[in-house]
Amino acid sequence: MEKIKTQITAALKALGVKGTVSISPAGYQRYQVELNEEYFGIFDVSRNTFVD
Repeated sequence: MEKIKTQITAALKALGVKGTVSISPAGYQRYQVELNEEYFGIFDVSRNTFVD
């Protein structure tokens, strides 16, 4: 899970987004990302990008 959190944090940094990140599973190789306790999107670890 630490590798996934690092991957998602790097993607958020590349987008210029800052804040408190919460991650929860949302399907096969997909994770729901919340930023500052608000929904941000779904991250696909195999594509290394947000898909929603």
